[in-house]
Amino acid sequence: GAGCSSLRRVADHLPQRVQLLAIDTGSAAHRSSGISNTLSIGSGFGSGGDPEVAATQFVEGQAKVSNFVDGADVVIVLVGLGRGTGSGISPLVCDLARNSGALTIAAVNMPFEFEGRFRTLAAGRAHAELTAAADAVITLNNDDLMALAGTGGTLNTAFEKADGYIAKSVQ
Repeated sequence: GAGCSSLRRVADHLPQRVQLLAIDTGSAAHRSSGISNTLSIGSGFGSGGDPEVAATQFVEGQAKVSNFVDGADVVIVLVGLGRGTGSGISPLVCDLARNSGALTIAAVNMPFEFEGRFRTLAAGRAHAELTAAADAVITLNNDDLMALAGTGGTLNTAFEKADGYIAKSVQ
């Protein structure tokens, strides 16, 4: 859901000619209001936080993603790493996009330290796979976000500012 949340916030800053696709193994893609292209794969109950399960579920949506990125000049993948969908699917999406001839950039959020070792390790593995699959990877550590919010700011404000920066970069 982190990537879909970022996508919703970024969509507010982008021109309408930019095409967006929300992908999730749970219900986050369906909650992506204002985004006409959504793809929910699997049973709708997520991947249990397992990147390998998410990658297996991706097979059913691979053709739609391939058609979506076909002919694109640039593909930017927004993703939260450390859980199943983002960690398991984002390298596969980048690989499809890059093989279609698009400049492929991944903008990723790494998990908070308090989220634990399991998510940190999963995020690290996925980050290495993204580095191999994308032309460039922009990495933001969630632990550094509060500096964006400023004194007295909220975490949501920090996420909004970070997504605003990403949107400006896309433009």
